[in-house]
Amino acid sequence: MRTLRKQRLHALINVGGLALGLAACVLILLYVQYERGYDSFHEKSDRLYLVSEWRFVGADHHTDSTWWGGLAPDHKTMVTLPLPLSQAMKETIPGVEATVAINDGEVLFSWDTRKQREEVYYVQEDFLKMFSFSVTAGSSDALSDPYQIAITERKAREFFGAQTALGQTLQVASGGQTLDFTVGAVVENPPGQSRFDFDFLMHMQHVPGYGYKSTAWEAKNSETYVLLVPGVSSATVDKALQDLHTQHFSEEEEYMRELSGLDATQDAQGLQLVPLPEVHVNNFTPHYTSVHPRYLLLLTILAIAILLIASINYVSLSLARSAGRNLEVGVRKSMGATRASILGQFYTETTLITGVALLLSALLVTWLVPGFGRLMDQPLSLADIWQPQTLRLILGLLLVTVLLAGSYPALYFSRYRTVEVLKGRSIYNVRSGFLRSLVWVQLTLTAALVVGTWGTYQQISFLLNKDLGMDTEHVVRVTNHFGQPLAVGEQRLRLMKEALASSTAVSGVSGIDNSFGQGWSKYGFLKGENTHDRVDVIAMRMEKDGPELLGIQQVEGYSLDSITNLSNKWLVNQAFVEEFGIANVVGSTQYMGNNPARPAYEVVGVVEDFHVLNLTVALEPMLIHFNPDWEGVYSLLIRLKGNSIAEGLAEVEAAWKTVAGDLPFEFSFVEEDVQDQYASFQRQRKLVSYAAGLAIAVAFLGLFGLSGIQVLNRRQELGVRKVLGASLWNLFVLVNRQTLIITLLALATGVPIAGYMLSQWMEVFAYQVTLGITFYAAMVGAILLLVLGTVSYYGWQAGRINPAESLRDE
Repeated sequence: MRTLRKQRLHALINVGGLALGLAACVLILLYVQYERGYDSFHEKSDRLYLVSEWRFVGADHHTDSTWWGGLAPDHKTMVTLPLPLSQAMKETIPGVEATVAINDGEVLFSWDTRKQREEVYYVQEDFLKMFSFSVTAGSSDALSDPYQIAITERKAREFFGAQTALGQTLQVASGGQTLDFTVGAVVENPPGQSRFDFDFLMHMQHVPGYGYKSTAWEAKNSETYVLLVPGVSSATVDKALQDLHTQHFSEEEEYMRELSGLDATQDAQGLQLVPLPEVHVNNFTPHYTSVHPRYLLLLTILAIAILLIASINYVSLSLARSAGRNLEVGVRKSMGATRASILGQFYTETTLITGVALLLSALLVTWLVPGFGRLMDQPLSLADIWQPQTLRLILGLLLVTVLLAGSYPALYFSRYRTVEVLKGRSIYNVRSGFLRSLVWVQLTLTAALVVGTWGTYQQISFLLNKDLGMDTEHVVRVTNHFGQPLAVGEQRLRLMKEALASSTAVSGVSGIDNSFGQGWSKYGFLKGENTHDRVDVIAMRMEKDGPELLGIQQVEGYSLDSITNLSNKWLVNQAFVEEFGIANVVGSTQYMGNNPARPAYEVVGVVEDFHVLNLTVALEPMLIHFNPDWEGVYSLLIRLKGNSIAEGLAEVEAAWKTVAGDLPFEFSFVEEDVQDQYASFQRQRKLVSYAAGLAIAVAFLGLFGLSGIQVLNRRQELGVRKVLGASLWNLFVLVNRQTLIITLLALATGVPIAGYMLSQWMEVFAYQVTLGITFYAAMVGAILLLVLGTVSYYGWQAGRINPAESLRDE
């Protein structure tokens, strides 16, 4: 304690640096642990699996690698499968205890005088028995009655207030019909660590199109979960699943085998089980926000880097503050102190400082957890810190930090013989290879963090600012889908156009079949007459004034206003023309899927390519159709005038209430819908930026300490050189030359590492910013300036050394 009191400044820097490093490390690893803990709360989680379908796509196709997504590099996986698969597995595969198929959708609830649109899960009756969602009122068998519904506690309070929800009647409009349901169960709210984020559970037989889907093996639109009998391995069931797949998909298997160039003995596709707790950390689930394993790996590496930088910083500063402790060590040894006691002293100091730092970091973590959870869009709470696995993590970090930060000073100071120390031999020689290596590692990590952070920022900014080929500014999307017949939505669109025709704040009204960022219907088109090569084509339903409202440029073809009946007409994008190599496409006859057995459509125009999917996906062939019998107008698009946004919204809402009555008015800005697709990447950028900024600050604090060591180690030499006429610049270069050499070596190592990591991270994006030589040169220059700025203080101090004082010390 006396030593720490005498060296208050260095102790404060050590404690502060370690506290910040430990806090950042704990927060990051807490988040990683949280993400990896999804759906592990289920009592039967070790026996629960998601059924997935894999397909061999060949080495020439870009898919997730094993390091990236846990999948084979020549395979892709999907999880939407036929509804009858669930029952078939239960009936034909030994070792399967229960199965549940799940679908989701939107319905319109009516009760009392209120109406509200909500998302629901359509599930089979064993859902509440397979998964551990506690039923707080009613029965877990409620879903065995197709006309009972399960509702969460939060929705029970929202819908019925203080009244008992159990037994209440809800009217549900879905798929063009309206039915009455009784609340048969109230379920606890799903925890944050669950892929099942539901509020309402309805029986599967009410999913729109159930009559067809229940027997159609070709309709792949449900997720299937299975509970295995205790002791049964997933590998055993996988073999039976492959046989079941062959039984029902033999033609498709043969097609995929031919397409992939495989022989009859090789499987081109099949079914396999994925453990439920692992589903969240894979990225193959459509319409589900999961997290890449690589992202969690990169965060773990970042946390380790921060802790390593803080520990190296501690070692450097410990050596700096120990400049006067050589005599102390010598005296203690002359008084009979053993090497073990010297080791014990330094380990005790390290443990004490680390313990204080850990206490401060715990306070920081407690203060930062709520905001950190909001930043990462996860419901992290203080309760997560006190989980046994988190406490083990924190204690482990304490032990690792003590070993990392304390071992070198302790071993270094305890190894010298008493006579050497009392003769004044320097025991904090900065020229040691080990210390140079530590500084090189620290600066390498720092350089990689600086380059990686700025590269991430450049890529996300590129995505947010890229021209999408359409103008979404001031365009409002209004929900027009309430489970009613398609004709009702069409009529509502016409009435809204009439109601807003004279508005001075609205410049246009149109309709579309979906909302941006929610996915679009795709159809497989055969490419050529005698080939099995198939290309997915996006099919989008629009009103004829939709392209103009969205600023989509038509580059070829007829004016849509000149065509009376558009129900059998298409617009196609440039990618469609290029993909299929169609000459004179305008006026040509095309078939859905390029199958002449299907209805014919005339192409009346070509539009410039525009992006409706996020930029992780390459631009795809697209057709725009106008057939109201094919898809409904589920969203209204309304362009507001730029200087009348508030006025325009008020007029739109008033018109909606007149036209739609008591249906809820739900809207969003299309520009925000598009940017929301990159929300997770923006969170990644923020987290990496904050963590990297902290690590860089701690690293340069260590560099500051190293610069001080160099000056202390060479006081006498600097005094002599000054007497002999050395200038301030000569002394500055002399003191910092070694640091600058180490910095250049670190840049030569850290910048390529960062470049490689950036290239791996950017693989998920079909469109990538170009980080050329200018970018990397600017990064190198910025890091060199940071280093020079950090060491300048002690360089200036070296030039101000009083030779008389330094030589008197000698």
